[in-house]
Amino acid sequence: MQSDFTASEIVKQYISSCLNCCFSLPTGEKKGEAKLTLLLETLYDQGQDDEAKLAVRDREARARLYQELRIP
Repeated sequence: MQSDFTASEIVKQYISSCLNCCFSLPTGEKKGEAKLTLLLETLYDQGQDDEAKLAVRDREARARLYQELRIP
């Protein structure tokens, strides 16, 4: 079965649904979720799927990518 959505769109929808479930989280956790979402959306929009996967799995790589992409 083929989907009409790109991988990036599917990930964005998934992240969005996860964030909608996070409204009961403390403010710091919400900010962390939003920061990670921005990082992943940026990477997927740039076609850097492998970097997005690495960012999820590797804290140091994630920190490097936040710096490189100037995500505060």
